[in-house]
Amino acid sequence: MKDFFGSKAVGFYVSAAAAVLTLATLIVYVLYGTVGGGGRYFSPVALTFLILSIAAFAGMCIFKVTAPWAGFVQAAFLFVSFLVCLYTCYRYFTEVFYGGLTAQAFSMMNKYFLAMLILYFLSVIVSQVGAEMRQRKQSQPQAAQADGYSAAQ
Repeated sequence: MKDFFGSKAVGFYVSAAAAVLTLATLIVYVLYGTVGGGGRYFSPVALTFLILSIAAFAGMCIFKVTAPWAGFVQAAFLFVSFLVCLYTCYRYFTEVFYGGLTAQAFSMMNKYFLAMLILYFLSVIVSQVGAEMRQRKQSQPQAAQADGYSAAQ
């Protein structure tokens, strides 16, 4: 266990935070679709990609070969889920904001929907940041060679 977390760079922890945010998004999205009254705007495809995002990140982090790509795959699945969710929910925006962008329209928004949207935005942003960062620490001999110096010199 110490070797597993000892070999991880900052990008892994940022991506892990994105996975936790994605899990929170998934829970709020399910609540919105069931008890929140958003059944018409609930997409099982978006839910599937949310689950795939978390599962792919968790599964790929285990293996050294796939670990560098875990953050990118997580971000890709999460972004697709976000796009599918927006495609499903855009009619909700047209219903709520039919009379314009007013304070009354914002106060009428479903609280589950608003929480889901904020969590989606945060998850997508944090996962993109984590995907751009290094997921594993670089070993010392490789770091020296990257500067143009070999260990024999």
